[in-house]
Amino acid sequence: MDKPLTGVRIIELATHGACPSAGEILNGWGAEIIKVEAISGDAARMSGFNFGVPVTDTMNPHFDFLNTGKKSIALDLKTEKGSKIMSKLIDSSDVLLTNMRNHGLKHLGLDYDAIVEKHPNVIWAHLTGFGEEGPNADDAGFDTVAYYARPGAMLDFAEKNTAPINAPFGVGDLSAGSTLAGGIAAALYQKARTGKGSKVTISLYGQSIWSLGIVLQSIKHGAQYPKSRTEAAVPLNNSYQCADGEWLYISVLQYDRYFKEFCTAIERADLIDDTRYNTLTEAKKHNKELIEIISESFKRHTLSEWMKRLDATDIAYNQINHIRDVLYDEQALVNNYINTVQYEDGNESVTVAPPLTIGSQEPIRAIRGPKLSENAGEILASIGITEDEIEELYEEGIVVRK
Repeated sequence: MDKPLTGVRIIELATHGACPSAGEILNGWGAEIIKVEAISGDAARMSGFNFGVPVTDTMNPHFDFLNTGKKSIALDLKTEKGSKIMSKLIDSSDVLLTNMRNHGLKHLGLDYDAIVEKHPNVIWAHLTGFGEEGPNADDAGFDTVAYYARPGAMLDFAEKNTAPINAPFGVGDLSAGSTLAGGIAAALYQKARTGKGSKVTISLYGQSIWSLGIVLQSIKHGAQYPKSRTEAAVPLNNSYQCADGEWLYISVLQYDRYFKEFCTAIERADLIDDTRYNTLTEAKKHNKELIEIISESFKRHTLSEWMKRLDATDIAYNQINHIRDVLYDEQALVNNYINTVQYEDGNESVTVAPPLTIGSQEPIRAIRGPKLSENAGEILASIGITEDEIEELYEEGIVVRK
């Protein structure tokens, strides 16, 4: 199948996770991603050590996760020749995708003003920690600090009167990267209509605020965070522990409609006509005592028993799993959300596929990411550099020989 972005070339001058995740999504939709790395390589090539993931010459699952199918060239952009090569690469492309900070981009002549002057047809896509303007515009910002810490999610999503949560690395990165991929796709559509490039920007901080939109509205109108599950404003939107120690989550957004069905399911039909609990308005006033009643009910049966009872209703619920359970979840496997990667040395690991496919597009299958500068010769030849010139660039150390 001809993928929707076949023929699109994107220059990815980006490190770590957030920005490369956008490139990975666009690559899955057919775009050619030219990953321009520093002479030392993307720092993500070694980041697996931080997360207990193998990093060897033959196996690098953490790097591969967001770099499957890309082409790599390691290029010294601080040299005149390196700068000219980068300019030619951008000329040959539709998009420059980067997460370099503004001062670094200006130093290299790759900031928006420079790009729009030299390459008016190119889309300039930029991901930052905290936004394009303001006192923190050029601050360093991984998702732990910009997506979780600064906007409050790290503290206010923890159980009340406990420490901040241990924010999982990458969740904010991939959220922002997904939005950025959509923005680039929209800009490509605009370019197809007008022939002109545009500016696409996103920040981890802004993505977090967008994700917190409903929470922020509720706080504006009196909600208090952090919360305790024993004080949940709506008792039918809460977690409950079963007799075997396992947990499940009930999610009822139409309280008055489902209260009778819920009470029947938990063997508390006596609550159906209790005016303290049978309307949302009154239940909010008596939330703590109702949560205690429901908690005692759930302690009577195991998780599997409760799942059978709740499956017979129209109530939204699910067991509260550990993340490790996803690796073996049939629902994840049958939809190709989790993929096994076989390495040349016989070892295997897993990676995660972007969750969106288009039309009859085949599921995106994981392969390893490129070795450092593995595609340098092919990339340079594509912009008219001869074999002799390529050899000279290798000899001078401006391009890393694969």
